Amino acid sequence: MFWKALACWFLLLVVAVTSGGLREKLLKPRMGELRAHQVGTFLVCIVFGALIVAFARWTAMGPSQAAVIGCIWTAMTVAFEVSMVRVWMKKPWSAVFADYNLRRGRVWILVLLTTLAGP
Repeated sequence: MFWKALACWFLLLVVAVTSGGLREKLLKPRMGELRAHQVGTFLVCIVFGALIVAFARWTAMGPSQAAVIGCIWTAMTVAFEVSMVRVWMKKPWSAVFADYNLRRGRVWILVLLTTLAGP
């Protein structure tokens, strides 16, 4: 089960990174940064949901396994995001937390909630 969960998380990662690139190239020039962020986030959540349903059917996991996998996936996602923004892109902590500011219309937290609750 562990290796299947890890493989699925890497697939989710590929989807998220690819979506970010497509959002920057296709959506942002047409609708602006904030709306592109919102639309891109909702699209990622939909794709994640479909992949997580397929994963759940493939593995036939129980509720306790699903809860553990959701927590692990979420922790791995946060660790990846922080390492990308802070280490690779060398941006400040404010940049890490910027996409989680619901008051400013930033809805990236929905991706984490989908990752956590999805399984």
